[in-house]
Amino acid sequence: MKLSEIEELIKLNKINIIYDIKTINEIVNQKRTDFLGILTDDGSYIGYKDIEMNSSFIDAHDMIDSEKDTVTLHNHGFYEIIFCKSGNIQYLIEDKRYNIQKGNIIIIPPGASHRPLLREASKETYHRTVIWINSNFYNQCSKMLKLTEKVEHDPISNGHYVLQTSGTLYLQVEQIIELLLKEKTHPNPSSEFYCYSLFVQLYCLFYRAHCYNNVSYSKPEKTILLDEILHYISSNLSQKITIKSIADHFHISESSVNQLFKKNFDTSVYKLITQKRLTTSKKLIMENVPLKEIPHQCGFSDYSVFYKAFIKEYKISPKEFKNYNI
Repeated sequence: MKLSEIEELIKLNKINIIYDIKTINEIVNQKRTDFLGILTDDGSYIGYKDIEMNSSFIDAHDMIDSEKDTVTLHNHGFYEIIFCKSGNIQYLIEDKRYNIQKGNIIIIPPGASHRPLLREASKETYHRTVIWINSNFYNQCSKMLKLTEKVEHDPISNGHYVLQTSGTLYLQVEQIIELLLKEKTHPNPSSEFYCYSLFVQLYCLFYRAHCYNNVSYSKPEKTILLDEILHYISSNLSQKITIKSIADHFHISESSVNQLFKKNFDTSVYKLITQKRLTTSKKLIMENVPLKEIPHQCGFSDYSVFYKAFIKEYKISPKEFKNYNI
């Protein structure tokens, strides 16, 4: 369901329950999407991970959060760019952790699992602009740049997830993003085309910064036990993974494993493993892997178990998700 459709349901009072949102106006006026989910009158569940893009090209949302993030591990079928205006948090992308501060830009490609990690109480507000880019549109921009500049690979992300900006580059990026937000909030004639051109400018700006070495790429945080466990889970998804097998592998107690996940994710080990299996299954579907091969690759005992878990999490079947992303 598109965010605009959710807003319409809210305006028509078609919402029964809202989780982790203080007021309805926070969604309508601020376009916040950092919520677990809502229930509509017909009992349909809409979660953050299920939201579709409004535009065929680009969406932009301004988000302010001074409390703990509650977004679970998820992925999208589109590119997501997060421009951090203030805050000091950690972000998990696949099985790597990154420190995120003002001026950082997170580039998340389609299919990559990600989520903010729990943050300790802080007086500093986490303020960011989130941009969603249709993957076909992004690939068109990348292809055009490769043709005109004679480059072989996407020079923007270049295999990295987090870019660091400062000085003039930060101000230029901020200016373009503010224009995007303004246009999305108060559309004018040819808004879609105008936003299209703004992103092309942003894309070119990143490329020039890359060419002039005016941008640097953040490295993942130094590996700790949590990272090793996440890597172990990612590397063994097709196998049976239990708290005991994790504890035995790392020579720690089962209670230590539970406490580690509760502290960092506020969820159980098994829940996070299931989320990782499901986000991986979505990525495989987007890569056109046959549906019948996915349960085994992701660690589900059979297709029916995979089907039920997918339906429970995303409220659509794997086949419906596949057809949507064709």
